[in-house]
Amino acid sequence: MTENREISSNNKPAGKLSADLYSELFSVNQKTINPKYVPLSEEKFDASQAQVKLIAFYLPQFHPIPENDEWWGKGFTEWTNVRKAVPNFEGHYQPRIPDDYLGYYDLRDIEIQKRQVELAKKYGVYGFCFYYYWFSGKRLLERPLDQFIEHTELDFPFCICWANENWTRRWDGRDDDVLIGQTHSEDEYVAFIRDVAPILLDQRYIRINEKPLLIVYHLTLLPDPKKAAEIWREQCRKLGVGEIYLTAIQSFGLEDPQAYGFDATIEFPPHNCLEGIAMVNKSNLKMTNPEFAGEVFEYRVAPQLVMNGPVPAYTKFRTVMPSWDNTPRRQNTGVIFVNSSPAIYKNWLQKAVDYTQSYLPEDEQFVFINAWNEWGECAYLEPDRVFGYAYLQATKEAVRKLDLLNDDEKLRLLKKRVLDLEIAVQLSVTQVAQKEEDVNILRAQILEKDKVIWEKDKVIWEKDKVIQATKEAIGILTNSYTWRTGMFFKNIVDKLIPSEKKRSELKRWIVEFRGTQHRDDNQS
Repeated sequence: MTENREISSNNKPAGKLSADLYSELFSVNQKTINPKYVPLSEEKFDASQAQVKLIAFYLPQFHPIPENDEWWGKGFTEWTNVRKAVPNFEGHYQPRIPDDYLGYYDLRDIEIQKRQVELAKKYGVYGFCFYYYWFSGKRLLERPLDQFIEHTELDFPFCICWANENWTRRWDGRDDDVLIGQTHSEDEYVAFIRDVAPILLDQRYIRINEKPLLIVYHLTLLPDPKKAAEIWREQCRKLGVGEIYLTAIQSFGLEDPQAYGFDATIEFPPHNCLEGIAMVNKSNLKMTNPEFAGEVFEYRVAPQLVMNGPVPAYTKFRTVMPSWDNTPRRQNTGVIFVNSSPAIYKNWLQKAVDYTQSYLPEDEQFVFINAWNEWGECAYLEPDRVFGYAYLQATKEAVRKLDLLNDDEKLRLLKKRVLDLEIAVQLSVTQVAQKEEDVNILRAQILEKDKVIWEKDKVIWEKDKVIQATKEAIGILTNSYTWRTGMFFKNIVDKLIPSEKKRSELKRWIVEFRGTQHRDDNQS
């Protein structure tokens, strides 16, 4: 397959699926072994080997439900979208085909969940975060979670994330073409927390600082998040749950969670990195779908953009995505990250682990992965036909403690981390230098503006001098005997002699009189 090779910037657009690409897609369907394929490891992973605890988001939409039958057609599941996806350009990895170990599974089968847990444990994943779909007391896609809870032999930590957006035909949670909507009130907040309280009490439920972890996907949709937090905390105390650890997905403009009464935020790429990444020029791609009007981004830039940000004053949990491409849900308008690979993902995860160990206390050293099985967005760790278990293997290698590696692995990893630090330091130096240059430019601009202001002040000062001199001259003139006498006769003329001729004669006489008076004044 050519799905994850680097996208060339020299290719020209093409209007149809090339023969080479078709052959590659066909070879995958024929189970041809891909050189990128990593087989299932026989090695077990002890949880004590992990540097931090990894939590993978878990999508339950892999079984039919009546609502989806009504909205999308009989038998609809996430696999319906995944199967029908096709490449939009050469090198575009579509469709995604699951490896045989799990296949196109149905989550109503408890054996599938047992296999998922087995894989997660084997490759260093600490727990799952199930999306919880709750709409004013009505739950959707509840069976996988309820089944997981019921089968206590699934000895694997888990938590829930309330997916509190509307369900729409656009798959974006907005208010357009709503299939089932959310309503928010204090009574709803009480009903919600009472509904989830038994789940929070499960012995396997993930806790931070001994508190059950409850996640809200889109916090700012709540009209009064702070009030919701107060109600949830109060109700949990009454219901015997005790104190809870409230977190929110850091997206949709959310920054400091403490302002909303929450304890922490969780990154959620690609949501928090799209704005900073330049789009790939689609004219440099060999297009196979002339109707494609979506966006293409460079995956290799995402880790740098996310990890090089400043350390916030509040608790923020890092999240890493293996890849991203929602073409299965939006064939012609999807968002696609090209050039993702297990190696780049592993490096990103290692940086997230390093950050977590450096900046978070031991009880809060969790890193999230988006996701375990988001096949409709191509964000998954589960094995597929091309990479096999490569992303799971990369996960295990990134999270494993350094002292458990052999000498060669230790040396290689240390060199890599030293190089990463050097790059980060150099980047910081460059950023500081750029900031200093920006400050100097700003200072020069201020100086130029000060000069302009000074010149304007000088002109104003000169005009003030002229105005003052004029005022003084007017004062001298109006106080002179000649001026006062002339104004007296002028008033007489204006009142008593309306004709223009007599007025002219009188004015001439006044002028002569002034001249005579002026000579008398000089002689005096």
